[in-house]
Amino acid sequence: MRNKFILLFVASLCLFSNSNAQSKWFLGLNAATCVAKTATADTLANNFTTRNRWGAAFNIGGFYEMNRVSSIHFGVGIINKGYKINNDTLSLDNYVNSSITALNANLGLSFKQRFGGSLYIMEKIGGVINYNQSPSTVRDTFYNATTKPTFRIIQTQSNKWYPMIYLGFVMGGSNERGDRYEFNITYQQSLSTSHELQVQTGEFYSKAFPLNFRGGNLQIGIAYYFNMGNIKKNEEYYY
Repeated sequence: MRNKFILLFVASLCLFSNSNAQSKWFLGLNAATCVAKTATADTLANNFTTRNRWGAAFNIGGFYEMNRVSSIHFGVGIINKGYKINNDTLSLDNYVNSSITALNANLGLSFKQRFGGSLYIMEKIGGVINYNQSPSTVRDTFYNATTKPTFRIIQTQSNKWYPMIYLGFVMGGSNERGDRYEFNITYQQSLSTSHELQVQTGEFYSKAFPLNFRGGNLQIGIAYYFNMGNIKKNEEYYY
């Protein structure tokens, strides 16, 4: 009887220790590939098309679990996106590929549905503020220094700061330590314009038409979040 009581006490102590290690705070990293293009509502001149441009995004962030269903998410990061404009009548030197970089901070909510034990799906919604790192410049086709230039784009920064909203879908799970791993897809819709574009073509660039790059993008990424309760527990062991 005494041995059973000791075993029960030890088991209860271990259970209390494990539950104590779990925290409602999580911090981690997110890495994603992203795709962006010029505003879809813009009208291009004949023989010109806008193409998807691939980039990358990195974010340091976390979340606080308010309850089993909803959480507050936050983070800061950097994103490299941009646009690609093609002149489809040219066989060589037929496109301008422009990289646009921004620092950003995000804040939002998520709503979780659990299934299969430690697995879950989640919907996310929130806002992003971007700090534009790409100044006004001229983007040329690669061989525009030759005697027969094709076309160029006058790229003018419209806003140093510009807001966005985002919607996301997540599939994830947790390991035995309580850390979280996630696979996510996120769409960011810009509420303003990042850069105004003037596409110039023809002899002496005598023809031109306007475009806009708003900064909206689609991201596909992976994330890993550390349960802060484990870090606190490790610090206690250290001391």
